[in-house]
Amino acid sequence: MRTVCALLPVALLLSGGCRNVPEKQENSQMQKPIAEEYMIPMRDGVRLYTQVMAPGSGKYPVVFLRTPYGKKDVTLAETLPGRMDYLQAGYAVIAQHCRGCGRSEGDFIPYMHERQDGLDTLDWIRRQPCYGGELFLQGESYGATAHFAYLD
Repeated sequence: MRTVCALLPVALLLSGGCRNVPEKQENSQMQKPIAEEYMIPMRDGVRLYTQVMAPGSGKYPVVFLRTPYGKKDVTLAETLPGRMDYLQAGYAVIAQHCRGCGRSEGDFIPYMHERQDGLDTLDWIRRQPCYGGELFLQGESYGATAHFAYLD
């Protein structure tokens, strides 16, 4: 067993505590991962590009990433291999391009819309079939500080 604790450098966890997750096992049978793309509307109508990847059907703890570094031509086929460790450990991953970045609509004005966009996305995540009640924030650099914008 390994302990998965803070995914953010400052040990920010919305669900509290650490959890033990089994190491990836070579012989284990994993369902076929589910990977989908969405353009999620924010309250002002701007849509943000979001990828949802889950180990299979069912409910899972969710790792949530937001980034301004996304490419306009990114595909799920490119992204999925880099998320397989999370999926094999039993986590769903939701990755989103910040407003005006990558494939998201709108204008990128650093930190201007991060709080509202983050709150709108958290609300959306909680309604997803893969959401199992635990939410872990992950990010580096701007991606980490984007999460701070909506944490009270």
